[in-house]
Amino acid sequence: MSAPANRLAPTLILVWGIAALLWVQQGMLERVPFPPPVFVGAGVLFLLVSAVVVPGFAAWMKQVDLRVILGLHLVRFVGFYFLWLSSQGRLDPFFANSAGIGDIVTALGATVLLVLPAAREGKWLLAWNILGLVDILFVVVNAARTVMHDPASLAEFFHLPLGLLPTFLVPLIIVSHLVVFLRLRVAKA
Repeated sequence: MSAPANRLAPTLILVWGIAALLWVQQGMLERVPFPPPVFVGAGVLFLLVSAVVVPGFAAWMKQVDLRVILGLHLVRFVGFYFLWLSSQGRLDPFFANSAGIGDIVTALGATVLLVLPAAREGKWLLAWNILGLVDILFVVVNAARTVMHDPASLAEFFHLPLGLLPTFLVPLIIVSHLVVFLRLRVAKA
């Protein structure tokens, strides 16, 4: 992979992150006619299409250091914030408890995998990846269900900082799990 292709993918992701930050900061998430979880699917689609049409993007995804992928999952310590918001009456308790605890467990697992290099191979990485993907998919489905029933109960996701989750971070997290599965498959072969 050439040096420009090596920089293109992270640059594209950075530009997307900045655009999401500005978009949410301007209050645009509150103005769209559909709920924030829709952005998760759009973001995953954006990343998968980028892997197909942007030169070097798929190669970068295959070669990015596993520690970078695991480091991304440290953002899932946001689960503590979910629990705190729920205790303040600012976030749906069922959503906050299920999403918060699952994210915290996944972030702790990522921390262990970062600290113990031997654990990043084989069954421990696979177990963490399965747990993490199931958790984040459950969070998205639960968020969609909750926001459709009572949008005000997830109002924190319509502005910063939590607005960055559906518009940027959760799609990255989902695709990062897919990348880990592909890497495990290649390593096994």
